[in-house]
Amino acid sequence: MMLTRIRAGWAGAAVAAVAVFTLCSCGSTVGANSATSASTAPRTAEASVATSSKKLDPLAFVYAQGAETKSFTVTSAASAYSDLTDPDISPFRLVATCLGTTVEPPIAAGDGVGLSLNDGEVAVNSSTQIVSPAQRARDDETLRDPRFGSCFQQTLVDWVKGAGEPNDAVHWGEVAPRNARVPAGASARVLFALPILDNATNQQVQVMVIDVVFLSSGQIEDQLSVTSLANPANDLVLTATAQMAGKLKQQ
Repeated sequence: MMLTRIRAGWAGAAVAAVAVFTLCSCGSTVGANSATSASTAPRTAEASVATSSKKLDPLAFVYAQGAETKSFTVTSAASAYSDLTDPDISPFRLVATCLGTTVEPPIAAGDGVGLSLNDGEVAVNSSTQIVSPAQRARDDETLRDPRFGSCFQQTLVDWVKGAGEPNDAVHWGEVAPRNARVPAGASARVLFALPILDNATNQQVQVMVIDVVFLSSGQIEDQLSVTSLANPANDLVLTATAQMAGKLKQQ
């Protein structure tokens, strides 16, 4: 089965999981426990409120291919959103019902380049939303909500499982939360594994690790999603996060 291109961005982790298993036949830790709340960390210096008077380009703050992804294949180009009411535009909009929060549409938003190594063995996506100061404050509070990690995780898992089983020989297993140290410059991180089990033996034959990092500064909110087979791509996550955190300082 061929997977049509679905918008890259914060949900890119779920897309990559489906793509990989279709092709494959075969710390400060708070959020990786059974409650699956998001790991959080102190923020870097905030941008001045004067940022609101500038016209910010969301594509200036997404992840751009670097030395750590030089060998990756570009699967989708960076692009700005035209429909700012799209519910997929932000993770905060998709967990609003779960958390009972209010989330207004962003002022602008965009997805970074989609990158893949070895047909999805590792996949990288990023997204940025420009929001009002009031919305940014609400989203910061959402990240501190102990329910955020589990709500966000469940949203991704429901999306992946809703796309069907990877193939006729295997099926999805139960989610396994993992410990997640929040990278320097980031606000929170959600990390978990989604096992793939053999239909005949019910034994695990593969596992997709989904790793999402949240960053924010001024009126900008960023998400970086990295998916990988078997083990977290932690070095890649740290390097890519550092690139995005550096861009946030240049507002």
